[in-house]
Amino acid sequence: MQQLLKLLLITLLIALTSIAMADTGEQLHQSACIDCHSRMTGGDGTVLYEREERIVQSLAALQYQTARCSAGAATGWDDAQIQSVVDYLNQSHYHF
Repeated sequence: MQQLLKLLLITLLIALTSIAMADTGEQLHQSACIDCHSRMTGGDGTVLYEREERIVQSLAALQYQTARCSAGAATGWDDAQIQSVVDYLNQSHYHF
């Protein structure tokens, strides 16, 4: 019984951490990414994530592209912040 309770608590903690990181990732994305992407598309910047010919085709490619864009935009994000944006984009658009 105690092992089951521990397992449930660990699972809950992981889920809550993932949600919190996605919230942070969304905030970072809104503050640093969406303006540039909107300029690129002339409108809704999120279409870059959902178009058929999108560049990103895997989770590894999403991690690479997010780090590349972060460096190009001089966001100053650390690895954890980049990962939180990756998590947000994966949960909201890519679903790898």
